[in-house]
This record gives sequence, C-alpha cells and structure tokens, in this order.
Amino acid sequence: MTPSLIHNQINMFKKLLSIIGVAAMLATVSRAQTNSPDGNFFSSVTGYFTAFNTNLEADVFAARGQLWTGADSLQGNGTVPLANSLGLSYNVYQPATSPVRIGFESVTRNSGVAGTIVSEQIGPNLKLIIHDVTLTIAADPFYDFAVQDTKNAKGKTVHASRIGAEVDLRLQKQLTSHTFAGTGIGVQLPKNRQIFQVFAGFSF
Repeated sequence: MTPSLIHNQINMFKKLLSIIGVAAMLATVSRAQTNSPDGNFFSSVTGYFTAFNTNLEADVFAARGQLWTGADSLQGNGTVPLANSLGLSYNVYQPATSPVRIGFESVTRNSGVAGTIVSEQIGPNLKLIIHDVTLTIAADPFYDFAVQDTKNAKGKTVHASRIGAEVDLRLQKQLTSHTFAGTGIGVQLPKNRQIFQVFAGFSF
C-alpha cells in the first residue's frame, strides 16, 4: 500500500467520523425541533445541549484524553477557506470531585489536498463539565503555513505574518460512553480571522 493511498484512506476516515458525529447531533436536534412545533432551530440546538443524559456523566468525568476530527471554516482566509482539523487534548489537572479540567491540546489543520498542512497550534485549555456536556476554552499559539507573501507597489516582497494566537470556545456533547460531537467558534489574532468548527471524536 503506497503512502498516498494510506493518506487518502486516513482523510476518508476523518471525514466519515465527522459526518457521523455531526449527523447524529443534527438528528437529535431535528427530533427536538419536530417535537416542539413552536420552537426554532436555535432553541432546538439549545435544547439539545441542555437535555442532559446523566447516564454518561461518569464516562465524561473519567476520560482524561480526547481525539477528534472535524471541518473548520476559516473566515477571511482566501488561501484555504475550508480545512480539515485533527485535534488531541489531554488533561493534566483532573480532580475527581471537580467539574473543572485543565490540560493541553494540539490541533493540526490541513487543506485535504495532498495532505498540505494549513496550520499547527498547541496550547492550554480549560474545561467545564456539566453532566454529559463539556465547555472548552482554549488559547493556542499557532503557526500559519498557508499564508502567502505579497509584493508592494515597488515590487518588494512583504513577508506575511505566520505566527499568531487562536482563542476557541467549543461545546460538545457525549453521544456514547466514548464518543462525542460538537461545534465551536474561534478567532485568530492579530488578524482577527473568525473560525467556525464542527467536529466529532472519541474520549479515552
């Protein structure tokens, strides 16, 4: 099996995992919307994340690590407006009786074309667990591989800034004992680029 074939199969698996997780989340939202004729989509999404399943609470509290894949919309990025993401998070502070978790995460984005890496980021995160729902705030320094240098009116090369920081707010809901799906928003500084995320993964 050639490296390119292996890479294509990995990309297909990541996309399939994202589609399955997000489809499961949207299906639940759709059922909530159908059962509430007077509600709108926003209230249905809110209802989805607040319809807690306490049977999964122990699994969420016990998990120390998470691995996820998703699709990210990068607003204001003309080079790669849509990217695949692969993230890994691990808790370093996890008291048994507290819903607060502190850890570190790494997120790699690629364009999905020949495995071209868009950006790499790593940094700390803070999590708050509410039954089967996890709210994550992350602040990750990143390196942008996709940004392109430009030329000014005099023909001189203007080197683009490749280093910045991304602040993310993610909300995820446990689907089974070891799988979850969620959505998130973020901003990349100093360029003030907005990020919209959907993702699915598993905890361990």
